[in-house]
Amino acid sequence: MKNEKAGVLPGNPEYTNGVTELAYTPLTEGADPEEKTLPFPIPQVKGYHGTLLFQKEDAKAGHVPGAGFALYHDPKCSVCGGIVSIPVLNAVSDAQGKVSMERIPSGHDYLLEETAVPQGYLPPNRNWKVVVSYGNTVLYDGDRPIQSIVNTAMATPTPTFTPIVTPAVTPPATPTFTPGPTLTPTITPLQQIPQTGDGSNLRFLISMLLLSLLGAGATAIFDQYQNKNSH
Repeated sequence: MKNEKAGVLPGNPEYTNGVTELAYTPLTEGADPEEKTLPFPIPQVKGYHGTLLFQKEDAKAGHVPGAGFALYHDPKCSVCGGIVSIPVLNAVSDAQGKVSMERIPSGHDYLLEETAVPQGYLPPNRNWKVVVSYGNTVLYDGDRPIQSIVNTAMATPTPTFTPIVTPAVTPPATPTFTPGPTLTPTITPLQQIPQTGDGSNLRFLISMLLLSLLGAGATAIFDQYQNKNSH
């Protein structure tokens, strides 16, 4: 039965051949022989289709959505040797990690391949065997039946932290104080000034003595005063 043909419904009986008749002639005493025909019963078989269901998980049994799968007829099918043409079936794992493929023609061997690997996971680089017999579908990992396919997450590199080095703050240089020249008071010797009798010269001499102690400027004042008196 070619249950891979379009329009074949699972569980519905299909005739294996057309009408076949048996021709025979009954012999009855006193009657002329008459040829008759008798149809043979037509055998019927039921077509089956399998449904593949499995979970897509990570190493911690968490759901992995968005994984794409394709189911191919095994070119080394143990039933037909791969000569039967069967269309490829495709499916994607849903938000719960469930993958479902329906209407798989029964009586054949298949190969399951992961065609789209979700982001963050490593590609498996392998196939899984699927056998459909009388509508029963079994997914194999080698010789072991399985109900889930596990993806290995990519290794996450350990983040490295670069310490932030705060530049040392150099305190401003302490200003260097350079002392100015030391003023040495010049003592001008007393000069004889004509006496006027009013005591003003005596007061002037005392003032000049004090000014001479303050510096060289006192000499200039004294000279101006002398010039004034000489006139």
